[in-house]
Amino acid sequence: MVSASSTTPRADRSRRRFALAVLAVFALALGLRLAFWSQLRGGALDEWHRYDQSDMATYLAQADQFASGDWLASEPVHPYHGWQTVAPPEKWLAWYGPHVFHQAPGYAYLLAFARSLSDEPLVLVKAVQLALGACTAVFALLLGAELFGLAVGVIAGVLVASYGPLYYLEAQLLREGPALCALLALAWALARELRIERGDVGRWLACGLLGVAIGLFHVLHEMGTVVLVVAAVVLGLHHLRAELRAERRAERRAELRAELRAGGAAALRALAALLLGYVVGFAPLLGRNLAVGAPPFSVSCRTLINFAQANEANAAEGGATFIAPGPAVVKLLDDADGSFVKLLGGVWATYDGDVAKLVGNWWLRWSAVWKRFEEPDNTSFYFYREYSALLASSPTFALLFPLGIAGLVVAAWGAWATRRASRGGGANVALANPRGVLAACALLLAVAGALSFVHTVARFRLYVTPAFFVGAGFALVSTWSALRARRFGAVGAIVGLASLAALFQGAITRETERDRFRPVDWYVAASVSQALGQHERALAFADDSAKRYTGDVNLYLVLGPTFEAAKRWGEARACYERALAALPQSPDARRGLARVQAAVGGAK
Repeated sequence: MVSASSTTPRADRSRRRFALAVLAVFALALGLRLAFWSQLRGGALDEWHRYDQSDMATYLAQADQFASGDWLASEPVHPYHGWQTVAPPEKWLAWYGPHVFHQAPGYAYLLAFARSLSDEPLVLVKAVQLALGACTAVFALLLGAELFGLAVGVIAGVLVASYGPLYYLEAQLLREGPALCALLALAWALARELRIERGDVGRWLACGLLGVAIGLFHVLHEMGTVVLVVAAVVLGLHHLRAELRAERRAERRAELRAELRAGGAAALRALAALLLGYVVGFAPLLGRNLAVGAPPFSVSCRTLINFAQANEANAAEGGATFIAPGPAVVKLLDDADGSFVKLLGGVWATYDGDVAKLVGNWWLRWSAVWKRFEEPDNTSFYFYREYSALLASSPTFALLFPLGIAGLVVAAWGAWATRRASRGGGANVALANPRGVLAACALLLAVAGALSFVHTVARFRLYVTPAFFVGAGFALVSTWSALRARRFGAVGAIVGLASLAALFQGAITRETERDRFRPVDWYVAASVSQALGQHERALAFADDSAKRYTGDVNLYLVLGPTFEAAKRWGEARACYERALAALPQSPDARRGLARVQAAVGGAK
């Protein structure tokens, strides 16, 4: 008989180590986020939601509609941005369809709720998002520990804590931070469910609760559909508990049929619980849709439009890069009349039977999911990195991808080897949760597959990173363990996999003018600075733009009249003089300088 005292101290030490690891990762993640936010506070980079061409402005406009008392929003907000001028607003509204939200409304509801809690709701929202970002790091730790052990979990958590493309977005009024936190939590819950043995009631209750969580996530993000499908397939196979083997013996056929029937019944019960839970979680949006006459399970009206833009035969870069839609997209959307089936037929017709071009365009979009650069959308990672030393030193996808691929390949092989070992084979890689590893890989491939049918910008790509965080952690821990054991062949294999992944990433990376810096970033920063009364800062952004885009005087010519209207003659003169220095023949700059000189002379 083993006494409790012989096992409790070890268990207590393990729990203390785990708790300390969680606290340390949370503190590191929160500290980095607060430090970064402190670099932005009070300036244009913290007020990017003032840019009226951004999703941030749309979220705020939708939140304003909710906060005004129109919580059902039977006529939701739909922006009309500069890139939409290919068709008039009424045409876009016809494509969007009646009563359907522009994007999943969960984030706008949260913004509206924050207005009722604080006099500074946007500050509150950002503070909560940064705290959720620290929770994202903790969920990465939990997922890594669930799949591979605590050491891998800690590294995964540290990677999330320091991952620049994530925490710079968490300081903006965008849903990506909260959505990634929810996605990692769901991935951890799914992996944990594949390991834990439960009784019948507990099993169905766990599936139902997971479904509720996925339903709530779907209200926040359209990716909920992908997560639901992956969870249904993974849980269905898990509860089926039947393996078909080629070498069946005739006398076992009756037994196998009985096992299949029992496993099938268990799988159906699990799926029913999952789907019922999903409907419960999705119920708030479902009720709203029914109340206003929208399609019951509609979340966003952008799906058809994004698909048409990215998949028509002559889309730029095969649809991998976002550009304003042209006449071909207009025709596709008109002909589809809101039907996705009709749209598929229309898209196929644009290829005129050219299957090679269809596959080639898809390959360009698929490749764009994995490229090195952080393609900007709403905000630009590289622009923010110019003004934050902390962000400049943070890891990016260029590091995460090779390490993650190496770790995931080794882990997937280990999961397969572990299953073979359970049937009498041998396994050299021990995993805490082999089925969870395969589920994480399935989620990665499903999300990447969904992204390959739209133009993938950096903030969309965040949703493939959960598996890469834990995969990178596993690669590093496996390398260290192999070095300590002097298994240099294993070290070489991991390093070789990472090197091949890096070479592949370099080969598929196709840099476009949107990949790094955009002139609009400096325009927005200068305009917002001007609106905040930070005139010298506005001029500094104009100077930075002129240095990067030699001879570009447009920003000076935009700021000059603004300074004139404010009777800030010194700053106005500086704008026009700098414009003339870059482009001496500019008539607008000459006229502006003459106006300033006349105004100053008249004032004297």
